[in-house]
Amino acid sequence: MQHIGARTRERMASDREVAAFADCGLALAGSSLARAGFNFYRPTPDMRQLLVCTGGRGEVWLDGRWRDLTAGEAYYTPAGVPHAYRAKARGLWSLCWLTYPAAAPRAPRFAPRAPVVLPLNPRPLALAVEGLCEAVAHRAPQSERELWTRLLHQHMQAALAPATAQDPRLAALWSAVDADLAHPWTLAELAQRAGLNRESFRRACLAETGRSPLREVAHRRLRRAADLLRHTPDKVAAIGQRVGFSDPFAFSVAFKRAWSRSPRAYREEG
Repeated sequence: MQHIGARTRERMASDREVAAFADCGLALAGSSLARAGFNFYRPTPDMRQLLVCTGGRGEVWLDGRWRDLTAGEAYYTPAGVPHAYRAKARGLWSLCWLTYPAAAPRAPRFAPRAPVVLPLNPRPLALAVEGLCEAVAHRAPQSERELWTRLLHQHMQAALAPATAQDPRLAALWSAVDADLAHPWTLAELAQRAGLNRESFRRACLAETGRSPLREVAHRRLRRAADLLRHTPDKVAAIGQRVGFSDPFAFSVAFKRAWSRSPRAYREEG
């Protein structure tokens, strides 16, 4: 059961409009000014969602009962677990929200496995959602939409892992990798730089990023390539070499696999 209600007003951006959503695993981002009639019940949701209250008061289903959700609180719901939320009979309930498909490989890794209410400063996320929706509404270039998307994803990660600090060994390693993406990084060298054996390093990397070590390196290379394509006049082949691809064809194939478009098409859309 999903009812928006005749008096509710919504704004949203989808993965059809924002190319960078694919990099973060996002499907939708939006905001709702909800009134009576706004009522959602999903017995077997096929997506993960963070619903953030920015004002007013509504109700969410948690631990077998309804409870109020007010400004400064967020309702996180995982895939496959029933959830529900609704506006009250009177008053305005202001929300912003992000959804990730259940199978999105790049969705946040530190997500709870059952619906939960979290304390959250709603303003940064709400401003980022508003900025993205404005960018889409005014046909801003994909490069601008990508900046808003990164903010959204970062806020989502922080909301779901407030007590999970990044491993300082990995933080130092990834800083070194980002500083020299053209270097031919190997698993052995990465593990040595992190001060871990290969298996411990692989597990730590999977837990923190959701990717194997070499896939994380590739992800960082292609993310940097996307930035360079949008913000520099450098030739495609030169950008590929700069981020560690000596073969222009291999760079084009890898980039298209990650961004669903060729490097040239990605640049033209910017």
